[in-house]
Amino acid sequence: MDVKEKHSGESKPMTELKVDANFNWETTRCIDVRLTGTSAGVVYIRPLEGDYYFCKGMLSSGADFATKITLPSYVKEVKLTFKGLVRIVSVNDNRLEYNFK
Repeated sequence: MDVKEKHSGESKPMTELKVDANFNWETTRCIDVRLTGTSAGVVYIRPLEGDYYFCKGMLSSGADFATKITLPSYVKEVKLTFKGLVRIVSVNDNRLEYNFK
């Protein structure tokens, strides 16, 4: 719709919608998670805001915590919490990796 056009209040049929061929219709994405640390404990993968978590797991000393999780497609960063530490980590190329040293 041209910016100069006025909205008539009527909706158009779906067949008249013009959507870019490269538009991504996905609302979620699956990411690979790999977390490591030097001590054992529970790790949470949380959104930057909100009181819930995407994933909760047990991190073992010297071993990887590896899993796949589904995130909303708009999430570019997550908050990792582990033993009182809070880290903001970017999700790059559908991968989330972090080492709690």
